[in-house]
Amino acid sequence: MRRSKTGSAPRPAPRGRGGQVATVLTVAAMTAACSSPSSVPPSGEPSAVPEAPALWGLQMTPVVPVTEFMRDLLQPAADTLFTSVSVVVDKDGESEYGPRTDEDWARLRTAAVTIAESVFLLKIPRPIAPEPDRERHETELTAAQVLEKLQEDTVLWDARIQAVRNVALQAIDVVERRDTEELWDVGANLYQACQNCHYDYWYPAQRDLLIELEEKVRQFREQSGSATP
Repeated sequence: MRRSKTGSAPRPAPRGRGGQVATVLTVAAMTAACSSPSSVPPSGEPSAVPEAPALWGLQMTPVVPVTEFMRDLLQPAADTLFTSVSVVVDKDGESEYGPRTDEDWARLRTAAVTIAESVFLLKIPRPIAPEPDRERHETELTAAQVLEKLQEDTVLWDARIQAVRNVALQAIDVVERRDTEELWDVGANLYQACQNCHYDYWYPAQRDLLIELEEKVRQFREQSGSATP
Protein backbone atom coordinates (compact mmCIF):
# COMPACT_ATOMS: atom_id res chain seq x y z
CA MET A 1 0.00 0.00 0.00
CA ARG A 2 1.16 3.51 -0.79
CA ARG A 3 0.66 6.88 0.83
CA SER A 4 0.52 9.94 -1.37
CA LYS A 5 2.87 12.91 -0.85
CA THR A 6 -0.10 14.96 0.35
CA GLY A 7 -0.71 12.58 3.22
CA SER A 8 -4.14 11.27 2.03
CA ALA A 9 -5.41 7.81 2.86
CA PRO A 10 -3.41 4.92 1.33
CA ARG A 11 -4.63 3.50 -1.96
CA PRO A 12 -4.59 -0.25 -2.74
CA ALA A 13 -1.92 -1.37 -5.20
CA PRO A 14 -3.14 -2.19 -8.74
CA ARG A 15 -4.51 -5.72 -9.11
CA GLY A 16 -3.81 -8.18 -11.86
CA ARG A 17 -0.92 -8.73 -14.26
CA GLY A 18 -0.25 -5.02 -14.77
CA GLY A 19 0.10 -4.44 -11.06
CA GLN A 20 2.57 -7.33 -10.73
CA VAL A 21 4.70 -6.01 -13.60
CA ALA A 22 4.77 -2.52 -12.07
CA THR A 23 5.85 -3.94 -8.74
CA VAL A 24 8.66 -5.99 -10.31
CA LEU A 25 9.95 -3.00 -12.28
CA THR A 26 9.95 -0.82 -9.15
CA VAL A 27 11.89 -3.37 -7.10
CA ALA A 28 14.39 -3.85 -9.93
CA ALA A 29 14.96 -0.11 -10.20
CA MET A 30 15.51 0.21 -6.44
CA THR A 31 17.93 -2.74 -6.46
CA ALA A 32 19.95 -1.25 -9.32
CA ALA A 33 20.14 2.12 -7.59
CA CYS A 34 21.32 0.63 -4.31
CA SER A 35 24.01 -1.46 -6.03
CA SER A 36 25.32 1.43 -8.13
CA PRO A 37 29.06 1.97 -7.52
CA SER A 38 28.54 5.75 -7.52
CA SER A 39 26.28 5.70 -4.47
CA VAL A 40 28.24 3.34 -2.20
CA PRO A 41 32.06 3.40 -2.06
CA PRO A 42 33.89 0.04 -2.19
CA SER A 43 34.28 -1.70 1.13
CA GLY A 44 37.30 -0.44 3.08
CA GLU A 45 37.80 2.68 0.94
CA PRO A 46 36.88 6.11 2.39
CA SER A 47 34.64 8.36 0.35
CA ALA A 48 36.55 10.94 -1.65
CA VAL A 49 36.76 14.32 0.15
CA PRO A 50 38.39 17.23 -1.68
CA GLU A 51 41.50 18.45 0.12
CA ALA A 52 41.64 22.05 1.26
CA PRO A 53 44.30 24.11 -0.50
CA ALA A 54 47.45 24.87 1.47
CA LEU A 55 46.96 28.59 0.86
CA TRP A 56 44.02 30.68 -0.29
CA GLY A 57 46.01 32.07 -3.14
CA LEU A 58 49.39 31.90 -4.78
CA GLN A 59 52.79 31.28 -3.27
CA MET A 60 53.69 33.69 -0.47
CA THR A 61 56.76 35.85 -1.05
CA PRO A 62 58.52 37.51 1.92
CA VAL A 63 59.15 41.25 1.80
CA VAL A 64 61.84 41.78 4.46
CA PRO A 65 64.59 39.66 6.07
CA VAL A 66 64.21 38.18 9.53
CA THR A 67 65.97 41.03 11.35
CA GLU A 68 63.70 43.69 9.84
CA PHE A 69 60.62 41.48 10.35
CA MET A 70 61.47 41.31 14.05
CA ARG A 71 62.20 45.04 14.32
CA ASP A 72 59.17 46.32 12.39
CA LEU A 73 56.45 43.81 13.32
CA LEU A 74 57.12 41.54 16.28
CA GLN A 75 59.17 43.84 18.52
CA PRO A 76 56.61 46.70 18.70
CA ALA A 77 53.84 44.23 19.53
CA ALA A 78 56.01 42.49 22.13
CA ASP A 79 56.94 45.83 23.74
CA THR A 80 53.24 46.60 24.12
CA LEU A 81 52.80 43.44 26.18
CA PHE A 82 56.07 43.89 28.09
CA THR A 83 54.99 47.34 29.28
CA SER A 84 51.31 46.50 29.89
CA VAL A 85 51.86 46.47 33.65
CA SER A 86 54.48 48.21 35.75
CA VAL A 87 55.39 49.32 39.25
CA VAL A 88 56.84 52.76 39.90
CA VAL A 89 58.57 53.54 43.18
CA ASP A 90 59.20 57.19 44.02
CA LYS A 91 59.18 59.54 47.01
CA ASP A 92 55.42 59.11 47.28
CA GLY A 93 55.67 55.34 47.56
CA GLU A 94 54.86 52.45 45.24
CA SER A 95 52.34 52.73 42.43
CA GLU A 96 51.11 50.00 40.10
CA TYR A 97 50.01 50.73 36.54
CA GLY A 98 48.03 48.59 34.11
CA PRO A 99 45.21 48.65 31.58
CA ARG A 100 42.06 50.37 32.80
CA THR A 101 39.99 51.50 29.83
CA ASP A 102 38.45 49.58 26.94
CA GLU A 103 41.03 51.23 24.68
CA ASP A 104 43.88 49.93 26.86
CA TRP A 105 42.62 46.35 26.64
CA ALA A 106 41.94 46.67 22.90
CA ARG A 107 45.53 47.79 22.35
CA LEU A 108 46.84 44.74 24.23
CA ARG A 109 44.59 42.43 22.25
CA THR A 110 45.87 43.90 18.99
CA ALA A 111 49.44 43.25 20.11
CA ALA A 112 48.70 39.66 21.15
CA VAL A 113 46.87 38.83 17.93
CA THR A 114 49.64 40.44 15.88
CA ILE A 115 52.22 38.14 17.45
CA ALA A 116 50.04 35.02 17.32
CA GLU A 117 49.28 35.44 13.62
CA SER A 118 52.46 36.99 12.26
CA VAL A 119 55.06 34.79 13.98
CA PHE A 120 54.08 31.92 11.66
CA LEU A 121 55.34 34.05 8.75
CA LEU A 122 58.84 33.24 9.98
CA LYS A 123 58.29 29.78 8.52
CA ILE A 124 58.52 31.29 5.03
CA PRO A 125 62.11 31.03 3.77
CA ARG A 126 63.64 34.50 3.67
CA PRO A 127 67.03 36.17 4.11
CA ILE A 128 68.26 36.44 7.69
CA ALA A 129 69.62 39.98 7.42
CA PRO A 130 69.91 42.62 4.69
CA GLU A 131 73.07 42.84 2.67
CA PRO A 132 75.57 44.04 3.65
CA ASP A 133 75.09 42.59 7.09
CA ARG A 134 74.65 45.05 9.95
CA GLU A 135 77.35 45.66 12.51
CA ARG A 136 77.22 43.04 15.19
CA HIS A 137 78.72 42.19 18.54
CA GLU A 138 81.48 39.60 18.61
CA THR A 139 79.21 37.19 20.48
CA GLU A 140 76.55 37.31 17.72
CA LEU A 141 76.35 34.90 14.81
CA THR A 142 76.62 36.11 11.24
CA ALA A 143 73.61 35.89 8.94
CA ALA A 144 75.26 32.96 7.14
CA GLN A 145 75.83 31.13 10.44
CA VAL A 146 72.21 31.67 11.51
CA LEU A 147 70.89 30.36 8.20
CA GLU A 148 73.16 27.32 8.34
CA LYS A 149 72.03 26.49 11.86
CA LEU A 150 68.38 26.94 10.91
CA GLN A 151 68.65 24.65 7.90
CA GLU A 152 70.42 21.98 9.95
CA ASP A 153 67.49 21.68 12.36
CA THR A 154 64.21 23.15 11.11
CA VAL A 155 62.35 21.30 13.89
CA LEU A 156 64.01 23.50 16.50
CA TRP A 157 63.18 26.64 14.50
CA ASP A 158 59.54 25.54 14.30
CA ALA A 159 59.48 24.80 18.04
CA ARG A 160 60.79 28.27 18.90
CA ILE A 161 58.13 29.84 16.68
CA GLN A 162 55.40 27.76 18.29
CA ALA A 163 56.61 28.69 21.78
CA VAL A 164 56.20 32.40 21.02
CA ARG A 165 52.78 31.79 19.51
CA ASN A 166 51.66 29.84 22.58
CA VAL A 167 52.44 32.82 24.80
CA ALA A 168 50.54 35.10 22.42
CA LEU A 169 47.53 32.80 22.71
CA GLN A 170 47.88 32.99 26.49
CA ALA A 171 47.92 36.78 26.21
CA ILE A 172 44.71 36.78 24.16
CA ASP A 173 43.00 34.68 26.83
CA VAL A 174 44.23 36.95 29.63
CA VAL A 175 43.07 40.05 27.79
CA GLU A 176 39.64 38.58 27.14
CA ARG A 177 39.31 37.88 30.87
CA ARG A 178 40.85 41.28 31.70
CA ASP A 179 43.11 39.71 34.30
CA THR A 180 45.67 42.41 35.08
CA GLU A 181 47.58 40.20 37.50
CA GLU A 182 48.24 37.51 34.89
CA LEU A 183 49.73 40.09 32.53
CA TRP A 184 52.87 39.81 34.65
CA ASP A 185 53.11 36.12 33.70
CA VAL A 186 52.49 36.96 30.04
CA GLY A 187 55.41 39.39 30.01
CA ALA A 188 57.74 36.94 31.75
CA ASN A 189 56.75 34.01 29.51
CA LEU A 190 57.08 36.06 26.33
CA TYR A 191 60.50 37.32 27.36
CA GLN A 192 61.69 33.76 28.04
CA ALA A 193 60.31 32.44 24.74
CA CYS A 194 62.04 35.22 22.82
CA GLN A 195 65.32 34.79 24.69
CA ASN A 196 65.38 31.04 24.07
CA CYS A 197 65.19 31.70 20.33
CA HIS A 198 67.82 34.43 20.52
CA TYR A 199 70.15 32.16 22.47
CA ASP A 200 69.81 29.52 19.76
CA TYR A 201 70.11 31.69 16.65
CA TRP A 202 71.40 35.14 17.56
CA TYR A 203 73.91 35.11 20.41
CA PRO A 204 74.47 31.55 21.70
CA ALA A 205 77.79 32.61 23.23
CA GLN A 206 75.94 34.93 25.60
CA ARG A 207 74.00 31.99 26.97
CA ASP A 208 77.28 30.24 27.69
CA LEU A 209 78.52 33.36 29.49
CA LEU A 210 75.30 33.50 31.51
CA ILE A 211 75.62 29.85 32.51
CA GLU A 212 79.23 30.45 33.56
CA LEU A 213 78.22 33.51 35.58
CA GLU A 214 75.41 31.64 37.33
CA GLU A 215 77.83 28.86 38.23
CA LYS A 216 80.28 31.35 39.74
CA VAL A 217 77.49 32.93 41.77
CA ARG A 218 76.43 29.51 43.01
CA GLN A 219 79.99 28.64 44.05
CA PHE A 220 80.40 31.98 45.79
CA ARG A 221 77.22 31.44 47.78
CA GLU A 222 78.35 27.96 48.82
CA GLN A 223 81.73 29.26 49.94
CA SER A 224 80.14 32.14 51.81
CA GLY A 225 77.76 29.78 53.55
CA SER A 226 80.52 27.41 54.62
CA ALA A 227 82.60 30.32 55.94
CA THR A 228 79.74 31.56 58.13
CA PRO A 229 80.38 30.57 61.79
